[in-house]
Amino acid sequence: MTVRASRDHGTVDLLSAEDPRQGAFTRVLPNGEGSEYQFTLLLPAELADEAVAQQLTIVESELQAVRTLCE
Repeated sequence: MTVRASRDHGTVDLLSAEDPRQGAFTRVLPNGEGSEYQFTLLLPAELADEAVAQQLTIVESELQAVRTLCE
């Protein structure tokens, strides 16, 4: 995995070492007095449904951790 971050742009991207077009692309966007955290997860098309489900479970727990840290 390769991490590409820019404080100026509010981005942190977690890229696949094998294919940097795949991974998690995240953004922090201003919203009034707070902010929004947005991400897009790009996975290989041939990834098995079970692996996708497992990845989504991991993402769900990671997002909960981010929310806890930010509140």
